[in-house]
Order: sequence, then structure tokens, then C-alpha cells
Amino acid sequence: AEGIPVEMVVVADDCALPDNKGVTGRRGIAGTALVHKIAGAAAEAGGDLSAVTAEAQAAIDAISSLGVSASVCSVPGRQPDGDRLADDEVEMGLGIHGEPGASTQKIGKIDSMVDEMV
Repeated sequence: AEGIPVEMVVVADDCALPDNKGVTGRRGIAGTALVHKIAGAAAEAGGDLSAVTAEAQAAIDAISSLGVSASVCSVPGRQPDGDRLADDEVEMGLGIHGEPGASTQKIGKIDSMVDEMV
């Protein structure tokens, strides 16, 4: 709008959701911070807008994330959904703003949970 060239990339690293999830598709979670760092490093190294965009997109294409939590997060201004998980459960694939996960399961050994995630 002010004559400043811009490019846009969309981080969609949440592998708990299918690529074709409704209108929005996959959401960006932990991978977003890594993409910001990589794009910033490319810019600091002197890359032009096209090069920075390409580096960011390459990172996006290589990153997948899966959120796991033993409690539901508290979003300011919204009532917590604290009864969604029992004391002996974890939620896999939850969003960073309290969105429900892809599955709920009993807490198990960490090695087994990581194997399932990978």
C-alpha cells in the first residue's frame, strides 16, 4: 500500500492436522519461531527479499511439529477448558491457543509417546 515490496509465507507445520483441513488448512505452531529465526538470519546476511522468502519457504517445507500437553492452556479473556483432560491423560496435536488436539490418551512412558509422535 505504501510502495514497500513484501512477500508472504504461511507456516503450517502442525502435522496433527491433515493438509486439507477445512478453509484454513494446517496451523503454524512451534515451527513458526524457527522460520522467523531463519528468515531473520537470511536478511541479516544481506539476502534480498526474494532470497529471504526462499529461505523461509525452504524451512517451512522441512519443518513438522506436534504439540503434546498434560494440561489445557489458559487463554487470557477466555474461560479455561480445564475438564477436557483427566489427571492421567495427555492431549496430542493441540493448538497453541487452547484448540482441542487430535487425540487424547493415557499418559505413558515418554519413549513410547515419542515413538508415536515420530
